[in-house]
Amino acid sequence: MAGDLREILNGVRAERGRLTPEIVVEVAREESHPLHHRFEWDDGIAAHKYRLVQASNLLRVKFKQDRGAEEDPVELRAFWPVKAGESGDPDVNADTEYVPVEEVLMDPIARQVLLNQMIREAAAFRRRYQHMAEFATVVQEHLVPENATG
Repeated sequence: MAGDLREILNGVRAERGRLTPEIVVEVAREESHPLHHRFEWDDGIAAHKYRLVQASNLLRVKFKQDRGAEEDPVELRAFWPVKAGESGDPDVNADTEYVPVEEVLMDPIARQVLLNQMIREAAAFRRRYQHMAEFATVVQEHLVPENATG
């Protein structure tokens, strides 16, 4: 299906000369278009879903944490998303809860879950960009702390 979606989106781009979310919604508005079913066309439902997106964006607020006189402050997310199911309790639904980052870092289990997430994201980052010849250079220059390079 992903191949079909790619073909459909490439067709939209070929037809319109460019590809933007606005253009995709515009062409998908026609009920016979193959992308039409991928959108919520009931404005009441769509409005609520959009407000949930806006609330999620608010929960991504950041703050600067002071690390002492020797180091510059670091910018952190104020709240960290934690899936309820990650607690290991099968009776808990998998809704995402936003927890103050300080609580996550102080809780050994939550901290390990965060570390596991970091490992998955690093692996995904590598899979996404390893085809680029510059991958190792970019990682070395931008992700490896200066004091860790030897």
